[in-house]
Amino acid sequence: MIYLVEDDESIRELVVYTLKSQGMDAKGFERPSLFWKELEKEVPALILLDIMRLNEKVNSTF
Repeated sequence: MIYLVEDDESIRELVVYTLKSQGMDAKGFERPSLFWKELEKEVPALILLDIMRLNEKVNSTF
């Protein structure tokens, strides 16, 4: 599973679509809070982050 955290919907949908079209399992998240909830359920093999999201404070780390 690959997780993508990206607030831009068009980029998020394009990346997830591309990964899935190549046979990979992928899931996109608009907000870090949604990502953190899902991360508690499943640890992905890869996490792709929108680096601009690093400025957000979520659970004191991100």
